Amino acid sequence: MKQIQPDLWETETEIPAPGLTTRAYLWTASGGNVLFYNTTLEPEIDDMAELGGVTRQYLSHQDEIAPSLRTIKQRFGSTLHCSAVEADIVAETCPVDGVFAERRV
Repeated sequence: MKQIQPDLWETETEIPAPGLTTRAYLWTASGGNVLFYNTTLEPEIDDMAELGGVTRQYLSHQDEIAPSLRTIKQRFGSTLHCSAVEADIVAETCPVDGVFAERRV
């Protein structure tokens, strides 16, 4: 992982489909680390463990669905959150703990 702010880390770029690139971001917060998006790279998940693990994970799109969602949830005991309209699709791969219906900044 690459540190891009004092409390923000970025994973290596992945290419889940032709023409699509993605990264995940770990915010190391005092109330528990938050992972935005997803990574399938095991070394990045190991780095997250060294940074204190993951308390909550948030997805933005269904293209972030991968078996690593379950890996992260089981390894860290984290909760998984996604859009209400995509919850059923995400739940086919990993149980969803919370949904959101509107955009938040």
